[in-house]
Amino acid sequence: MADAETSILDSVDSGNADVELVTDNLPAPSPQPSLQFFASGSDADAQAGGDGKKVEFFGIAAEGRRFVYVVDKSSSMSGEPFEKARDELLRSIKQLNANQSFFIIFYDTDPYPQPTKTLQRARRPSIVRINKWIAEITPNGGTDPMPAIQIALSLKPDAVYVLSDGEFDTSAVTATVLLNAQERIVIHTVAIQNDAVTLRQIAKQNGGVYRLVP
Repeated sequence: MADAETSILDSVDSGNADVELVTDNLPAPSPQPSLQFFASGSDADAQAGGDGKKVEFFGIAAEGRRFVYVVDKSSSMSGEPFEKARDELLRSIKQLNANQSFFIIFYDTDPYPQPTKTLQRARRPSIVRINKWIAEITPNGGTDPMPAIQIALSLKPDAVYVLSDGEFDTSAVTATVLLNAQERIVIHTVAIQNDAVTLRQIAKQNGGVYRLVP
């Protein structure tokens, strides 16, 4: 089992592009940097006290203070599916209070994490900056959620939301279970327009809820 997990981690952690920290003018989306770039702990904002309230994404409720959204931006998401996903994503992060934090990762065959080193506290300036970055994301490419899921789990959130519009390699189910074996982070999944057995299984085996959005 250890050898299998090591193989999965090695195969996923292959990106080496640099990602800049958020500034007033957000950079254009760029593929995955090395996992060493990401900090599993909270930043100063995310360490503030206070209880987290429930947040919803396509009607799936989650509790806690730290949330990661993994959203498909492959070419098949073009048009209404991506617009629906983007609108719900913005609505969801705007639900968060100032003591909760978020991180967004789009993916096609590569992950496109938000240009910050770790989760951002849900204050208005952060949401405005991330909104500008989201507006630059356009659907294209194929579909491989695993590198994005690995980044999501490395941030050790209270819950992860994974969204896609269809099936992908069934090995993603086993790989996700292996990556999540120690932390047991709750993973909820959302399928846009098409039922997806892989998303259903990822949610089932990681304590989450699966939802099909027509």
